[in-house]
Amino acid sequence: MKKALAILLSALIVVSLFISCVPAPKVEIKISFSGNGGGGTMADVTTYAGEATDLPPNTFVKEGWYFDGWNTDPNGHGKWYHDTEIVRFNENTTLYAQWHEFGPTIAFHANGGEGTMRHQHVVKDTYVHLEKNKYTLKNHVFMGWNTEKDGSGTSYKDEALFKTDKNVILYAQWAILITPDTRQWEDGNVYSLGTDDVTITDRIYVFGKVTLILPEGRTLTSKCGINVSKGDSLTINGDGKLDVNGILGQAGIGGCEEETCGDITIEGGKIYVLGGANAAGIGGGIGGGGGNVTINGGTVTAIAGNDDYEIGSTGNGIGRGAKEDGKQELSDGSLTTAENVTLWHSDDGKSYVPYEGKDYSKRYHYMEAQ
Repeated sequence: MKKALAILLSALIVVSLFISCVPAPKVEIKISFSGNGGGGTMADVTTYAGEATDLPPNTFVKEGWYFDGWNTDPNGHGKWYHDTEIVRFNENTTLYAQWHEFGPTIAFHANGGEGTMRHQHVVKDTYVHLEKNKYTLKNHVFMGWNTEKDGSGTSYKDEALFKTDKNVILYAQWAILITPDTRQWEDGNVYSLGTDDVTITDRIYVFGKVTLILPEGRTLTSKCGINVSKGDSLTINGDGKLDVNGILGQAGIGGCEEETCGDITIEGGKIYVLGGANAAGIGGGIGGGGGNVTINGGTVTAIAGNDDYEIGSTGNGIGRGAKEDGKQELSDGSLTTAENVTLWHSDDGKSYVPYEGKDYSKRYHYMEAQ
């Protein structure tokens, strides 16, 4: 009897082990799709409970609206799924297309660059961050966006807050990347630094109308100055630093020996300029007249060079270079400042006092504007 009972128990154990090793049958389920106001049809997807499944691309359309994904609730209060997302469901499920009314569209124009960027759909008169720039241009630095191709419209930084009530095109703005060998700045071009500081050991020559942008946190050092002769112009903008030294009778920014300075406009940046021997900080070289200098922002320190040629005079911080005996009188040029700019004058380069008036002969040795 005991032997029979043992045999029965062993048989039951074997049967139960066999049953437990048999996998549970798969449960077939369906994923259905509702246009939720959109037109068209989409076939159900048959899959199994708990199994990973790729959603098919949406084919519903709704005129004046764009498809923004799926939701388990028609009003978007359920669980959200992106188009073609991988999903797992344990039961039959219906996904409802979610629609957003087309508002204004922002189109991004490469403006000479390479790459692709999708249009950005926005809500009318609502601030959004612009899409991050994805365009590139060899040997150039992306400087932001502008509503005009030539940069004459309204400018916006990368990922800036933006709102509009109509379709708009934003054009990528590019600057030529400055390297230690960038010594000639050509007419119509914009120049800027990349991710590194740059030092240029030869004199830089400006030809025509040129813009320099100083990125925040970056420094451009010019060991021999920036030549801006009469008829040429340089505009300086940005939040970075510019450190300039003129040499051998050449202005820090301006003319060489006996050259009159061109037009210089400073809109921003922290700028320190030291003229060469007997030359102006910003202005004429030795024996050269001052140009037209406009300061609308930033911090500017301009120091004339010493009397190393021993002619008994020096140039101005901003203005003409030193007068040589027997030479013709030199023009001090013009200095224009915005209302929020304060000029400081010093006779020794150590103590500064506010400078007022337009008597350029008193702009003797040092001039600071901030």
